[in-house]
Amino acid sequence: MPALLYALRVANMMASPKDSMEHRIQRAYTNLDMGVLYSSLAPLPQSVSSNVTKHKEKAYGRVLKARLRRFFEALPE
Repeated sequence: MPALLYALRVANMMASPKDSMEHRIQRAYTNLDMGVLYSSLAPLPQSVSSNVTKHKEKAYGRVLKARLRRFFEALPE
């Protein structure tokens, strides 16, 4: 389904029946909790998303390095 059509249908989701595709997609997304499965979907930390941060790329790089370090330390050798 094209993204534009899906977006229009989601905008009117409350009027659609509970067994419609939009409701099923929303239910599946909620059940899977995509943020837990994919760390790339995790929200940005305050140190990166703050308006005070001048060098957001550098701050985000530090956050990614810390995540990767934890990931690789957890791998078996």
